[in-house]
Amino acid sequence: MNPMLDTIGALIIGGALLVAMWTAYTNYTAMHQNANMQMNLTTLSEEVSLMLGSFYLPKVGSGVPTGTAAIQIANSTGFQFLGRESYSTSVDTFYVFQDTVSTQKVVKVSRNGVEIAGPFFMNSDMNITYYNQADAVTATISDIRSVKVEIELVYEGWSTNANTLNLVNKIVFWTYFKNLYI
Repeated sequence: MNPMLDTIGALIIGGALLVAMWTAYTNYTAMHQNANMQMNLTTLSEEVSLMLGSFYLPKVGSGVPTGTAAIQIANSTGFQFLGRESYSTSVDTFYVFQDTVSTQKVVKVSRNGVEIAGPFFMNSDMNITYYNQADAVTATISDIRSVKVEIELVYEGWSTNANTLNLVNKIVFWTYFKNLYI
């Protein structure tokens, strides 16, 4: 009888150790996956802020004829403007806006109605604040000289339980429209 009890005890202890090792492995895998996703999200956030703040938004008013309004739409979730690419001779219509894809909020960029960047998934609404020449908040399109953009990009992380883990990076940047001062 004693050898039978020893065998059953060893099975119980061995099973408990296997469950503990499997749980530790699963938790390590989840943490490693989320750390990799966070690094990827950080890289994406830097690229999006660089793309918007240093590539597209500085084109506001570039090559636009005198007397033509460079800014066409300016609200908290969208910004449409006229500008010219450095390699082009024609003035294009650019639109940075919030959209919805499968119930997820996304930010996109289009040129002449054709999507050229995005979708980049967001955690909350994009917020664009407009400023005049005196750096005061303005809603008058003709007075806009700079912009502050706030975006929270999101990835859905991996969790070992039924809860969803969202990895979020908030981006805030300002861009001055030097072409509107000229």
